[in-house]
Amino acid sequence: MALNFLHDAMDFLKNSSCQYPMSRQKKSTDLLLEPWNIKESSEKIEKDIHYQSLRKIVSSDTPIFSISPLQENIYHSDSGTAFVPGLIKGMFLHLKARFVVQPLNLQELRDVVKYAWDNHLKYTVRGTGTWPFGGCIPMNQDMLIDLGYLNFYNLYSEEKALAVGPGVIFKDMRPFLRDQGFSLETDITNPGSGTICGWIATGGIGIGVYKYGHIRNSVKSVLFLTPDGNWHTLTPEDALFDQIFGSEGQLGIVAGAVVSVKPLIYVSKTYAFSFPNIKHAYRFIKAMVAWNLKPTTVLYFDNEYMKITCDLHKTKIEEELEESLKSEDKWQIERVRCEMEILEKMGKTQDVLVMEFDTAEDYQEAIKYSPFNATEEPQRFQDISYQRLSVSVSHKLWAHRYAPVEMKPKGPSMLVSENILPLDQIVQYVDFIRSTVSFWSKNPVKFEGHLIDGKEMMIQNIILSDQDVRRHSFYLSFVPFMTQAALRMGGRSYGIGIWNLPFLSHLLRKGNADQLKALLAKKKELDPHGLVNQAKYINYHGRRFGLRIFEKASPPLLNLWAKVLQRGWKEDKKWWSSLGRFFWFISKSVLPFLVPPKARAERNEIKKLTSMCAECDSCERVCPTSDVFGAYKFATPITR
Repeated sequence: MALNFLHDAMDFLKNSSCQYPMSRQKKSTDLLLEPWNIKESSEKIEKDIHYQSLRKIVSSDTPIFSISPLQENIYHSDSGTAFVPGLIKGMFLHLKARFVVQPLNLQELRDVVKYAWDNHLKYTVRGTGTWPFGGCIPMNQDMLIDLGYLNFYNLYSEEKALAVGPGVIFKDMRPFLRDQGFSLETDITNPGSGTICGWIATGGIGIGVYKYGHIRNSVKSVLFLTPDGNWHTLTPEDALFDQIFGSEGQLGIVAGAVVSVKPLIYVSKTYAFSFPNIKHAYRFIKAMVAWNLKPTTVLYFDNEYMKITCDLHKTKIEEELEESLKSEDKWQIERVRCEMEILEKMGKTQDVLVMEFDTAEDYQEAIKYSPFNATEEPQRFQDISYQRLSVSVSHKLWAHRYAPVEMKPKGPSMLVSENILPLDQIVQYVDFIRSTVSFWSKNPVKFEGHLIDGKEMMIQNIILSDQDVRRHSFYLSFVPFMTQAALRMGGRSYGIGIWNLPFLSHLLRKGNADQLKALLAKKKELDPHGLVNQAKYINYHGRRFGLRIFEKASPPLLNLWAKVLQRGWKEDKKWWSSLGRFFWFISKSVLPFLVPPKARAERNEIKKLTSMCAECDSCERVCPTSDVFGAYKFATPITR
């Protein structure tokens, strides 16, 4: 029965097509431009031999186009590369796409990949560009395969499974599954974008990971397209299945997947606790693990994160209150005042843990322990000082799980270092980053953590800056520094892509060596010419001299810098301890003067609005112009 169902799901994916909506979008564009006698032109690439050949292979409705200057801002970036200064990108990368192909069905995708294999044509694969490490940006005249139109899906209710094409995004699946009485087991924190298949390729960690585990645990089958243009239907019993997760697209394309879904829960109990500092939060986590509790998710927000979140919500609520008073809407005024009371309580929190239980059994198990039955007054349990927050505050914080970039307008640039650390090193790591980056810059780092299991936590370090202030570009150097510090404490980076290449050699030497060596061997077997995603992760082809220098020279320097400062922080009696303390205090005195944390660039009114954009794709996904003319085209929100 299971084999028949998976066979049907794979047939559905292979037989689905988006050609009809694409043909309608093409007609809409022609009608829009008709009064001006303008037509979208492919004049730049018409003489390209590969364009000419592919044009004969795919349908006449399939878009193949060169990237316009407007579209470069989209296709030459992802959610992290967008904040890298142009000078650095110019030194390290040759950002250039030969052209973009948007296949309309999986057969076209296969034909394009097979053509690339036969003609040694290198290409980059792109979903929605929400991964921050440069994994989907085109290099060195790559062909760019945009999977965005392959957004077909089908729910198999009896099997509690969802089949998705490579362009299906989480945002569309949440309401669809909700209307059918289901939800995903694990979910991405990005509110507006992120493809499910892309998350599989990057080995995503997000909402639901504590109870339901790694995304691998939720995947029943993968439709995988290897670089030679052959299909492989993979299940957990296949050796290649495990290697796909976290491979960052190096072995081929995750062209479809069947993932487990769970019945929609109507009992969702959230809890939130405030602690004097991260040490007490850590002790609480250890106790919770010992009790064998099963929350779906455990989130950590530090005090600085909570401060800025409360400030943002306070500004919004004050604006809403002003509007309500003007309109004399009594119901709205009462609602806003209730929100203000919740925010007042949130403002008194310090380091916070938020969690959710999705079954009555899990919730009932939790309330056997006194912290989950405590009043809202400060309490003490063994060596843990804590305060259980009110139901209204816990719901407010749980709703915040889909808003990790909400603070970006305060920057308006946001630099993030994402790392996975042993749980026992979290306290030391957070204290070290606070004592270095926050202490030196007078620009406090904000921390958000996702508890993976009883042994590891994925932690995001967030620095707000204004990258239009040239001196703020210095903050970019803190990102690899914070990753290097995580590595020295037994951690690893959440991904590699391009921007974390300096840390690949460390992973090869340490605990991930066997896994990475196996991945390298499989890469040579499946993609011997390095056609897929060149210059990224384990694909050494196409790296410019500057990128190679960055990859090879920066690790020992970063490691030495972190080592000296860690010694100084611990105040060892060795000579480099004194050197570390010296650099410590010099940095504290000089850095805020050279890089003023509150400096902001002058902007006109339009730029003030656009600079605050979170670049989450939400507007592109909900605006009717994207349906009418196609995503990222000249009439849609992002290009406008």
